[in-house]
Amino acid sequence: MELVISQGFLTPSLVGEPMSEGEGKPPVVVVSESTSVTSGTAVQEKLIVAARVFSDLLKPTYGPRGLDKMLYKTDGSTAVTNDGAKIVAELMVKHPAAKMMVSMGNSQEEACGDGVTTTMLLCGSLLEEANTLLSKGLHPLTLVDGYRKAMGVAFSQMDSNSTPLDDERLLGVANTALTGKGAEAAIDIFAPLVRDALNAVQNSVETPSAEHVAMFKIGSGGLRDSHLVRGIVVRRRVLMDSLPNNIDKASTAVVGSDIKIRKMTRSAEIQITSAE
Repeated sequence: MELVISQGFLTPSLVGEPMSEGEGKPPVVVVSESTSVTSGTAVQEKLIVAARVFSDLLKPTYGPRGLDKMLYKTDGSTAVTNDGAKIVAELMVKHPAAKMMVSMGNSQEEACGDGVTTTMLLCGSLLEEANTLLSKGLHPLTLVDGYRKAMGVAFSQMDSNSTPLDDERLLGVANTALTGKGAEAAIDIFAPLVRDALNAVQNSVETPSAEHVAMFKIGSGGLRDSHLVRGIVVRRRVLMDSLPNNIDKASTAVVGSDIKIRKMTRSAEIQITSAE
């Protein structure tokens, strides 16, 4: 028993012994009567349709009137969300095209932290249009070249139509990004915090990025107790309750080693040579 590979599909088959050039008849492949072989544009069409169906799963969650989806997990628990990244992460997919869409959504989430649903819907629309053009006889490389040129036009239009962000617009962007997330219940607190953190980083770092803003959770309080610290957070317990919590005009020491109490180890050894 061997596997015959045809256009990316594996088909179990019985293959005869190889023969030298010019000897006998070609090997006979014995397959099941229900076996079908798909090749050429039919394979492309099936992959595009599968990717399009996958992107349509997120369509009802998109926009200001987007609906939530209930996810049923294998362990019996459920989750209700309209976050595209959460939905994509929970889906168990096997189709190659669907796996490609999941990988793309994960890359978008890691790079920007948002926009997964938009990315999926845009990709699905581009593939649908590509399928129409392929059915008319256009070569796939021609489509790739056209999409790359369209991307260049889109970038140029974004640069020409962009406007500087002020505090009011930053606040609007933060509100939009937080909508549908777990922090939406305290969006009136978190949106100004995000805006203030962006302004603080932009004014102190030449090339600001998300890595310059750290988020820490504490074991007390709620979402509305969150606040912005314009400095460094040292996550260590105070050794004594009598130590002050606030110090004005304090001197700061930069220490290159760990700020913690190390356990003392004994290096002495006792050797007994005689029981007497």
